[in-house]
Amino acid sequence: MHTDLSQIVNLVVFAKIVQAGGISRCAAELGIERTTVSRRLRDLEQTWGVMLLDRSPKHTVVTDAGRLCYERCEHLLEAVEVAESAAKNGEDVAKTDPIIVGAPADLIEHHLGLKLSEFEVTNPKFTAQCYPKSFWTKGTFSSVDLQLDWERPKSSDVFATRIARIKQSVCASSEYLAKSASLASPRDIEQHPCIVMNRLGQRRSTWKFERDGACVSGPISHSIEVSSLLEATASVVAGLGLCRLPDYLCERYIEDGRLIKVLPEYSTATRDLFLLSPGRGVPRRGVTALHLFLEEMFKEDHI
Repeated sequence: MHTDLSQIVNLVVFAKIVQAGGISRCAAELGIERTTVSRRLRDLEQTWGVMLLDRSPKHTVVTDAGRLCYERCEHLLEAVEVAESAAKNGEDVAKTDPIIVGAPADLIEHHLGLKLSEFEVTNPKFTAQCYPKSFWTKGTFSSVDLQLDWERPKSSDVFATRIARIKQSVCASSEYLAKSASLASPRDIEQHPCIVMNRLGQRRSTWKFERDGACVSGPISHSIEVSSLLEATASVVAGLGLCRLPDYLCERYIEDGRLIKVLPEYSTATRDLFLLSPGRGVPRRGVTALHLFLEEMFKEDHI
């Protein structure tokens, strides 16, 4: 395949625009005319037929296409840094500090810990560590480089990529079901205490089910709030009520008889898992590589 070298330069300029936070700042940092930066960006967008930046006199915002492009072409800048260091020092860049990934403790235990070990094997110049963190807040990226979360933040300062859909089941302990009102349809859920995650005051009023192509809501009239899915799992096993859990958490309890699937003739809505990264600033070396690795490993599979 023929490679247009001018487009490689244009890609580097585009990445520098994103890192600098605008065309004027990029031109100042590179020491070139603003019109030159604008022309290279325009050439790249026209060649590809997509808009990478939504720009106005007051602000420049990275589009979805621009975000995906930046995450991948950021490798170009890393390669330049490595090449420069090798040329000057006669050796490759030393390992950086570990890349920190925040995630709920249950995901670390069942999925993320193994995946980060695989990343280190295939990327020996980098190390990665998990940091238990239940959900994203405005101060998240002061302590982590990437974050796994169950919600897509409503913030322009955060890039959110859905990387998986998680299968779920509504469960209860056999002891709880033996002494409680029967469940014939999702609407009967309102007669039972439901164990739910307390996420900064947000409350879910229903659980969604599907049967024969029709969606049915299971209303939650009273709930037991917990701070993590591990706490939710322990609560439902203890017989405190109904709980909607990821299958990777409840399967072993179902297999040994401690939990029973409620309303098995209905399917439960899957839950989205998002990988979050800062929307501004320059990521540390290796962060983009790990971001792409996790996307590839999960591939939006149902897990």
